[in-house]
Amino acid sequence: MLVLGLRALLRGRECVEAFGRALPGRTILTAMAVTFLYSLTAAAGFLALLVLEPAKGALPLAFETISALSTVGLATGITAGLGDPAKLVLCALMLAGRVGPIAVVIMVFRGGGPGGYDFPEEDIVVG
Repeated sequence: MLVLGLRALLRGRECVEAFGRALPGRTILTAMAVTFLYSLTAAAGFLALLVLEPAKGALPLAFETISALSTVGLATGITAGLGDPAKLVLCALMLAGRVGPIAVVIMVFRGGGPGGYDFPEEDIVVG
């Protein structure tokens, strides 16, 4: 969906067309947000594990990070040898992966304003 959205953007179209259907822009924005939040969460988790357990090596820690965040249940076998803080990072990644990145962001940063209005839209030059 992201590739199709990029293609539509480069062609100057407002709507993504695929397989005889049109996808609304909100769907593309949601896909972009999920991809961005997943990447950001994976990077933060990997960096935390790298700081906590530098002797384990980057590749096994990256595998553990993606496996925990994706909740696939695979492991390289180093999990038992990790310290308690690193295990807590993996637990947080598993929870975030199960609940979903957007749900976590909505829970943490829920706005308390009235929100009963819309701002006017404006086109700007990007790039």
